[in-house]
Amino acid sequence: MKLFQALIRYSCVRELRTIAKMAGDRNLTSMRSELKEIFAAGLNSVKPHVLIKEKVRVQGDELIIDGFGYEMTPKVHLVGCGKAVLGMALEMEKLLGNRLMRGIVSLPRGSAALDTANFGKYEISKARGVLSYHENCENNVADVATLEVTREIISLVQNLDERDTLIVLISGGSSALLSQPHPSLTLAEKNAFWKNLQNRGADIKEVNKVRQKLSMVKGGKFAKLAFPARVIGLVLSDVIGDPIDLIGSAPTHFSDTEPEEIREILGKYGFKENEVDRRIWSLLCEQNGGRWDLQDGGSRARSQWNRTDFDRYVTNIIIGNNLCAINAAKEQALNGGLKVVVLRNDIEGLVRNVSRMYINLAKSVCLLWEKKMARGDFVNEVKSVVGKFEDLDAIVDDVERGTEGILMIGGGEPAVIVKGTGKGGRNQELALQFSEDWAREVGREGTLGKFEVLFLSAGTDGQDGPTDATGAFGYSEIAQREPKFVDFLRNNDAYHFYERFNNGSDLLKTGFTGTNVMDLHFVYLRRRG
Repeated sequence: MKLFQALIRYSCVRELRTIAKMAGDRNLTSMRSELKEIFAAGLNSVKPHVLIKEKVRVQGDELIIDGFGYEMTPKVHLVGCGKAVLGMALEMEKLLGNRLMRGIVSLPRGSAALDTANFGKYEISKARGVLSYHENCENNVADVATLEVTREIISLVQNLDERDTLIVLISGGSSALLSQPHPSLTLAEKNAFWKNLQNRGADIKEVNKVRQKLSMVKGGKFAKLAFPARVIGLVLSDVIGDPIDLIGSAPTHFSDTEPEEIREILGKYGFKENEVDRRIWSLLCEQNGGRWDLQDGGSRARSQWNRTDFDRYVTNIIIGNNLCAINAAKEQALNGGLKVVVLRNDIEGLVRNVSRMYINLAKSVCLLWEKKMARGDFVNEVKSVVGKFEDLDAIVDDVERGTEGILMIGGGEPAVIVKGTGKGGRNQELALQFSEDWAREVGREGTLGKFEVLFLSAGTDGQDGPTDATGAFGYSEIAQREPKFVDFLRNNDAYHFYERFNNGSDLLKTGFTGTNVMDLHFVYLRRRG
């Protein structure tokens, strides 16, 4: 009889656990769907054709951008390079009409007929045949085809004069899509060096400063080739803080990075002079290592080009950035009844540190919700991450009253130190790291188990690392159900883990999106039950 009763109790407990698991899975499925819609809203707001329609128009001889007028000559030429310039180019062709003489657009492979289930479709316009589109480059690394299209672009701009206006469309990815190494280097040598720097943990700003020194078209050198034509750069930012001197390695912005700064970067990541190729060290760290007069066609005017010329002939304008996407995502979440905390759009640093930051914030929200954290302590925790926050008191009130759901939104571009041989990207690795860290916190503090906490990290370009994933979801059950996840995490193999776990449902896949404003991060908290 006792055995029978024990079996009944065991069966009931197991059934209750099964029911709880099913309820949790349903909650996660619902929360995933909500986050996908919120991410899509943010993404759609920074689609390049949308930004051009909203911000740019032609009025007489002026290009009006965000209400400011920029003079154009009767003859306009266009160059575009980046993951997000296709939509920009199509809209600019419509706006400029017969004023547009010729243009060349450099795109990643797979862009020319961009078609994704969630984010619409672009088709190349061939009505006038004025713009030519060239696909090259994969996984953000320039190749032989990139060199060919870059040479064609250089040939176009070198023949311009004071009667011409050159409009340059720039977005994330242009570092790879407009590439002409210094003559002393091969493309393979240049790619290998900056990839090594990136794999050691360098952020995009540091990598781009190095790229500029090794290139004949970065760091303003491309704009120099067009002199004395007027240059107008329309820039979609994928770099924290929107530094025009670094976005896409700044083909149209004067670079004044000194050798001392480059030496600091190299030293930070363990590069020593005797271990670096002499040619590369000279270009990076010696005052005259990369003189500008090596490939300017011998023009006296170009050889005398300086910062004053930039200010007179070159204008760069940011037309979209990560904050635009965050604000649109926030609006979507508010319309869905969630309370939203916008954190920061300049989140950087190593993935493990970024995960820790989000864990601390999520934990604080849960403890405040359960009245196990004082209001003042919560405010201090959030301010330590966000700084000044005007609506924080209202958010605290909502949490204390027990609102339906809280969503924290951040943006930026964390870095990964690659030590393993696996496959993945920073967004997938951040989501998996969050899963590990949150599971550990739940194990330490049982109160946290009363909440569903779902994390999403996704790249707005649609490609996270050399994979077909945009990003991934993270939550404690991942670590609880699959102990071997640690092996994948340590091997930088998040993609293969997510591909196998839960039938791949925790991978977010959009395909190429046609835009690029860094990454979006979401922490969605809701009570279980």
